[in-house]
Formats: sequence, structure tokens, C-alpha cells
Amino acid sequence: VLGTITGEQAATLLWAFGKLNYRKKGLATKLAKHLLTAELVPQLSPKDTALTLWGMAKVSVLHRELLRALAQLLAAPGALAVYDQRDLVTVAWAYAKLGVRDDALMTA
Repeated sequence: VLGTITGEQAATLLWAFGKLNYRKKGLATKLAKHLLTAELVPQLSPKDTALTLWGMAKVSVLHRELLRALAQLLAAPGALAVYDQRDLVTVAWAYAKLGVRDDALMTA
């Protein structure tokens, strides 16, 4: 089933897990892995990126490989210019909540 899930759908599911405080991390971890293995990270919109990070932080899913990939996406030249203030705040909050600091992202 995961093979057919889009990046937007995975982001929305992770957000829903956070909203419902669904703490069974198995499926959330599989969704995070799916975003990487299906190479969906570069296709995520700013909103989907923020939803993904918010959901992961809310249910404490620390998937370092996905967090690194998202940080690289965000730290790319000009990437943050397309994010609205709310999504930027969400991204910053999520990394802080998960206790993850990415120096390249911090200086982007």
C-alpha cells in the first residue's frame, strides 16, 4: 500500500498522526522511510514539508535520515524564499522539538 502513497498523502498522514496524538511509531516510521525510498522529498511542497515535520515532531518520530534530507532541501539556495512565515515557524519548531540541529539549515 505504501508504494502508491504520494508525498502529499504521506505528509497529510503524518500530520494526522500528530493531530490525533497517535503514538504507534511503526507506521509513521514506514511513511518517513517511504518518503526517502520513493524519492518523494524533492517533490514536497513547502506546506507538505511543514506538515511532515510537524507530524514527526508531535509523535516524536526521530528519523534522522529523513530529517537530514529535508534539511538539505530547505538549505538549498533560495529554497526558503517560497515558504510562508507559518511554514517556516513550523519547520523551526519541529527541528527544535526533535532536538535536531542542522548547521547548514541554521545558516540558510
